This record gives sequence, C-alpha cells and structure tokens, in this order.
Amino acid sequence: LEEYASRHRLEWIEDPSNRDQQIFRNFFRHGLLPILYQRGIITPETLNRGSLACRAIMGMQQREGTELLLRCSSPSNRGVFCLTDPVRITAEMLSDNYVFGTVLRLWVHAAGKPSPSEKQIRVLMEQVIHGKTGHAGLDLDGDCIRYYSRHVFLTTRTRAPCPLQQDLQSGIDTLHGLGLGMEFDRTCTGLSPEVFERRSEWNLVWRHGNMKMRLPGRQARSPVRRLQQQRRVPPWERHAVPNIMLDGEVIWSHGVGAADGFRTGPDETGFQPRFSRSDPSDRMHASCPAHPCTASTAP
Repeated sequence: LEEYASRHRLEWIEDPSNRDQQIFRNFFRHGLLPILYQRGIITPETLNRGSLACRAIMGMQQREGTELLLRCSSPSNRGVFCLTDPVRITAEMLSDNYVFGTVLRLWVHAAGKPSPSEKQIRVLMEQVIHGKTGHAGLDLDGDCIRYYSRHVFLTTRTRAPCPLQQDLQSGIDTLHGLGLGMEFDRTCTGLSPEVFERRSEWNLVWRHGNMKMRLPGRQARSPVRRLQQQRRVPPWERHAVPNIMLDGEVIWSHGVGAADGFRTGPDETGFQPRFSRSDPSDRMHASCPAHPCTASTAP
C-alpha cells in the first residue's frame, strides 16, 4: 500500500499505533512476517492462497452448519415464550466445539439477536454435556438461551407475578403487564361450557404450595408440578403461566389440561385456554369465538 501510494503521489494519514509492536497484529506484520518472507517460508502469494482456502473452509462449515440447523429445528416444541423454533441437541452437534458454536450462532442470528461469546458457548456446552439437573441456560442481550429436555430454546425473560393468586380480571391485567395474551380455542377435550360460563368465579393461580388436581380416569389427585414434569413442560413455563382454579380446585393446568369433573363430556365442545406472547402496548384480551370478552368486560 505504501509503495502504491508513493508511486501515485498520494497523501495519507499514518496511524501511529500501526508501529506499536505491543499490538499483536503489528508484531505479526513488522516482526514475524518479514522473517518468514526473508527465509522463503512464505510469500505474499502463498499467504493469499491460504487466506482464500480459509474462507472456502469457513463457507463450507457455514453451509454444513445451516444444513444441520435445519435438520435439528424443532417447531413442534415451540413454547409460549420462544422467539424462534427450538433446536434439538444431537450427538453430531456435541461432537465438536466449533460445530456446536456454529449452529448456535446461526440459530441466534436468524432470530435477530447478537452472537453469544466463545466463553458463553463453551459454558453452555459444558452444562449440556456434564450438567446434572437436565436443564441449563445463559443470558443473551435481555433474553435467554435455555436448555431443557435435549433442546435449546431462545426465550424472553420470565417471572411469576405477585400475588400468586388473582381473580380473572386482575390476572388478565397482570398477564398483559407480563406481555402475555390469553385466548380460548374450541376443542372436544377442554373445559366444559358449563365451567366456562362460570369464568367470573375463576382465579388465575401461579405455582405455589403443593397444588394438586385429579385427571380423568384416576382415583387420586396428583401434584400439578409432577404432572407438568411428566409432560415435559419447560420449568420457566411452569412458574410463568398460570393455572385456573374454581371452588378451590385446580380445573386446568398448562401442559396438562382439564381436571376430572370440569372437562367436556361426550359430543360436547369445550374451551381450551391458550397463552401466547403479545405486544405489551396492545390491549390484552381473553376471548373465544362464541363468548367474546376483553380485559374491560371479562369476567
């Protein structure tokens, strides 16, 4: 560059730090490279060819990482708080730190988030391989990468509100503040129409104590926590998504469904609660096709 600029009588501004060999790039440029050139170990041509080869290898690894990401994408496991489809962790991904990091970065970038650092990737991989709890996670630019049930999830932050038990109207307002929407889908296995008509008596209850419910076909009641664990409901959803109570009984639990005695009967269409992320600036609502109600009118 200096020779070209001098030959063409160009003027330039010299950065004084370019000569500081305490900086590695300058030591490499001014100290090491001239020796390698002098001894014929490398030439500018071989250095350029090596650079092109490295770029080709990186491009190939990116393509392979993209293909692996597509194969491991798991949209069916996308939960309430997910920002993108989860990724199933395979032995192929865990075979090499670089492969794991490449797939993780591609996945995060596709969601429009900044790349995790090498240290964060290394810590997460160690947790996935050697962790004893079965779940792990790390913070990422205000959101979270979470590992659970052999999948990684990119989610928003979650928290349980206070108080943990609220009437339906207060609970709807609380959900709105948490950025959650609540709607009802028609289904043959949800809450019965009779129970739905009594929604003004419902309470939304976030996990506390040892709540129990009895499922259809069972004699005894089971802890809600155990039922959710059996159904692989992610831990962050267990504490952030409320259960529904009526007359002191848990009548519906997230990921579990309706309790015995509150479920639809034969040839009956019921209502299934559904929670989803919403824009906090939007008006929070709980609605269903046959029984429209909003935060201002429900219950």
